[in-house]
Amino acid sequence: MNILLVAGGKKQTWPSLKKYDKYIGIDRGSFYLLEEDLPLDFAIGDFDSLSSEERERVRQNAKNFFSSSGRKKTIRIRNSH
Repeated sequence: MNILLVAGGKKQTWPSLKKYDKYIGIDRGSFYLLEEDLPLDFAIGDFDSLSSEERERVRQNAKNFFSSSGRKKTIRIRNSH
């Protein structure tokens, strides 16, 4: 199975997008897939780079939609030595 992850970047640098079994959009990449009339099997991210209208379009068109709160979590690692 071939899976494409689209996260953004310049479209000119993308490979051909038509030869994949599953399409996963990460943040703005979800919207890019819709703009290219490609399926959106999974949309993942905080979507803070999208307008509210773009985010709603992604939410409505994604087969599976996973959104985080956008809050960054910090993990502190303490050295016990």
